[in-house]
Amino acid sequence: MTGRDADDASAGPAEGARGTEDAAADPSGGTTRRGVLANLDVEARAAGATLPRNVQRRLSAAATLLRAFAEPGEPLWTPHPVDPERLYPAPGLPRPPLRSGHASRPEAPRVSWCAHGDPRVLSRRFDLAAADALDERLPGSAFVDGRDELLARLRADHAATPWVLKPALSAAGRGALRGRGERLADGTPVADAPAVAALFDAPTIDGARGALLEPWLDRLDDFGATAWVTDDGVEVLGLHRLLVTAGGGFRGVDLLAGRADEAPGLLAHEATRLLEVVRAVGARLAAAGCTGPFGVDAFAWLDASGARRFRALGEVNARLGFGAVARALVSRVVAVETGRWTLHLARGPVPTEADVPLLAPGGPQEDDTSAWLEVVREA
Repeated sequence: MTGRDADDASAGPAEGARGTEDAAADPSGGTTRRGVLANLDVEARAAGATLPRNVQRRLSAAATLLRAFAEPGEPLWTPHPVDPERLYPAPGLPRPPLRSGHASRPEAPRVSWCAHGDPRVLSRRFDLAAADALDERLPGSAFVDGRDELLARLRADHAATPWVLKPALSAAGRGALRGRGERLADGTPVADAPAVAALFDAPTIDGARGALLEPWLDRLDDFGATAWVTDDGVEVLGLHRLLVTAGGGFRGVDLLAGRADEAPGLLAHEATRLLEVVRAVGARLAAAGCTGPFGVDAFAWLDASGARRFRALGEVNARLGFGAVARALVSRVVAVETGRWTLHLARGPVPTEADVPLLAPGGPQEDDTSAWLEVVREA
């Protein structure tokens, strides 16, 4: 997702998926003009925050999966150094020179995780406004700008029900707080919790202050869509199922190759609604002056009667996402037209039965993030 005045990192989906032949790497390891910018820390940077070192390491390890977009010899930049020996060789997939640090950040990346860093569209304020416009807002949800407002909302809408509080600028569940009534999940009163105060007092960058309050729902499954805003409109690249932890942390992507309008576990009417929402969100991003890749997260949940419900707009990700990365990996590594594939992002060793190993865990001074592709063999 790039601004209108950005460079050609906003190339269309065909180029973004397979790359071009004109990339030029700097073999000395110094500043390079071209390359792949895997800046997975973009939300934290937009908020003016510094992620803990262990989080930077895990993000950077996952960022190496963006080699799916690299051309031979083209460098890939990550927020924190990653040992290149951790990258498994795979047919059709380069093992690019890895760079990190400000001096080696590409000046004009050909492909970026996020080229703009614009808090207007990265903020959950944008998400809530889109949900309002598309009739996807959950009862009891609100953007709150201070602790007094939060407490008033909790008393009015969540006095005896669970809730989640998400920072204005965050990703993958980082920084989210859960609670019930006027207490956090660990029993700390919201009125006295330093973590709550930090959401409203620390950020100084426009768009970073405040948090999104939502009811905590009994989720059945998580889904996503990846798309592209071009000058000609919105192109949907595909739907997928998301593998997440109980707290919302990302653990993988489950997709159907060659079937852009379906995803494992997604009902037909849910897919139709998700496609409608994705196109509408793309139009809103275009109206904000942004082009390039974006994604929408959705989920199915159980209501009080036990009936399955579907929310087609859980979050907007105004940047590249792992749905697009997974599709690019399958296309490039496996070169298949059909079939069900899962991209796994885990902690610890890659299973010996992994179909396509991608990333090995690091040594004692590194993170233990690993990744691989699996062929899902239907029973």
